Amino acid sequence: MKFRIFALLMAAALLLTALVSVSVLPAAAEAVEMTPMHGEQFRPDGVTFGRVSFIVPGGTQGLTKDAWDGNIDHNTDLILLSYVKDGELYVNKTIRQIKEHLGDLALVRTCYTYDDQPDGTLRANLVFHMDDHSKLGPEDIVAVTVKAGFVWCAGSPAGISGELSHLILDRDVSFLTSGEAGITGVQTGNMGSEGTSLHVRFDRKDSESLKAISAVDLCPSAIPGKTLGDLVTIGGETVTELVKKGNVARFNFYGNTLIFHVDDPDYLAKIKNEHLEFVVLPGFRWMNWHQDDWGNWAGTNRDTYTPVEGTLVTQPISFYLNEKAEVCVKSEGLQIVDGYKDTYFVGERIDMTTLLIRMSQGGEPMHILEEMVSYDFSKAGTATVTVTVKDMTATYTVTVVENPNTEAPTEAPTEPPTEAPTEPPTEAPTETPTDPVTEAPAVDTTASETTAEIVGCPPEKKGCGATVMTLSAVILIAASAVALKKKED
Repeated sequence: MKFRIFALLMAAALLLTALVSVSVLPAAAEAVEMTPMHGEQFRPDGVTFGRVSFIVPGGTQGLTKDAWDGNIDHNTDLILLSYVKDGELYVNKTIRQIKEHLGDLALVRTCYTYDDQPDGTLRANLVFHMDDHSKLGPEDIVAVTVKAGFVWCAGSPAGISGELSHLILDRDVSFLTSGEAGITGVQTGNMGSEGTSLHVRFDRKDSESLKAISAVDLCPSAIPGKTLGDLVTIGGETVTELVKKGNVARFNFYGNTLIFHVDDPDYLAKIKNEHLEFVVLPGFRWMNWHQDDWGNWAGTNRDTYTPVEGTLVTQPISFYLNEKAEVCVKSEGLQIVDGYKDTYFVGERIDMTTLLIRMSQGGEPMHILEEMVSYDFSKAGTATVTVTVKDMTATYTVTVVENPNTEAPTEAPTEPPTEAPTEPPTEAPTETPTDPVTEAPAVDTTASETTAEIVGCPPEKKGCGATVMTLSAVILIAASAVALKKKED
């Protein structure tokens, strides 16, 4: 009998040791999907900051309100902003680079916060605080890219207390935060009548008469340190390189037409025969000068070049010549990326998490502002969704169906339901213990709730069940041992 008591006590001790291990070791958090969204303005009404947002499931652990990263110590190189300052486009600059360029007050901190969504999910907001808008304002930012590896942070206005390892982006995400896209597509074009120039007409509605600029390898672009010639490639070589080789002579800007003058007949034949690809890169823009520059001397007067408003290229534009020397556009302007939600209930709001656009062929998929989208889901049938970015428009169709949850409820039956006959409860047979000495004492039915309070884990929390059952087993074994001891005495 003493051996049996000793064995029970040892079992209780072992289970208690296991319980301590379970309660001390934290459970590994499961990865949480961060769905980028931009259903609201980048600059919310009435505030002076900008933000991009992600949808996460309701109940996601670890999110905190207003966690300020004042020193930009987290995700330093994984948050990239593109912005226009003094007419120049700065592409994919880190927050630290922005502070170095414009000063600390241009972007004083990032903030990690969240709020509840009507559907029970949570919206995690990455907020950019720009305290001196003379240096940088929300309206200056045209795009935000958050790189793969970005991890969400937690804390308070006092600072960041930690990173949430279960909230990590596994891909790059880009947000278009402004409708000021500039020129984004080629209309048409062909070889000039003399056969030594390539005429490409771009999407510009004005017809301002601009001047010829031959010093494309010297004329400044919207990218600091880059010339216009650096931002156009033909067959993978920059025009700056081709000018030095004598293959390309100059650009001409006339209204919406960009003219490439190719004076080398052998190179011109190569362009046509090999269908070399032309790429106009972000930062390229229309330029004007006070007179036509047909030579290469105007490059010494670069300060007199004037950028033309509304002509900034923000996404790559690609085209080539076909067999008939006609411009074939590889960039078709605004495009809707496949994968958007295509079925809605009547009255439902559009799902901005699945609506992505490209500004050009091969461009980065980007999330956009809901203010750029128009639709009418007020009745069942086929509906057209229209996306407008600056002067460009793209459409797609979706199916709208009646919501079954809004149908009128069926009337209840007038006759009361027939109650099933109740049978008298069958008494469970009383089992006679084979060994009266091992009979366990009665156990309080509130043990599991009490146990949950002891380990600091509410019963509804995932993972608590095993801990509660383990501690209950320890209590039961210990009680059995005590009963055995009393019986022996």
